[in-house]
Amino acid sequence: MDIPRIPLGDWIESGLTWLTSEYSLVTRSISRFTQTGIDVLNDSLMWLPEWALLALIALLCWKLAGSRLAIGAVAGLALIWNLGLWNPMIETLTLVVFATMVAVVIALPVGIAAALSNRLYRVIMPILDFMQTMPAFVYLIPAIPFFGIGSVSAILLR
Repeated sequence: MDIPRIPLGDWIESGLTWLTSEYSLVTRSISRFTQTGIDVLNDSLMWLPEWALLALIALLCWKLAGSRLAIGAVAGLALIWNLGLWNPMIETLTLVVFATMVAVVIALPVGIAAALSNRLYRVIMPILDFMQTMPAFVYLIPAIPFFGIGSVSAILLR
């Protein structure tokens, strides 16, 4: 006797197709806005000469944590510069800084609201618990069709 198969994959695919088609204007606007922010930050960091950004980061490390961290930062950044990986490092730094800013802007008010509202706390905590059990970046897969990241989105939007 065969157990009837639940068409979960079909349901998810049709749901994603519907969401992508219905909310593409919103998600494309968000994507353009974030891309503009990323480009501005990246261009600003690329505008500074390598030695100036290195000195600025060293000064910041020295003021915040002392000379040992400043020396380590200079050594690490000098190695990156010497290996010719300065531009990819700046691009990665830009993405990390921008993602952190977005996370803080979203998480801070939601966390404060959850602390003040038991109802919201009861809704958010199971979601956060579930997200902690997921492998890294699995919950970001829906960003591909929603925000047009990579060539997969072109296939999904046909």
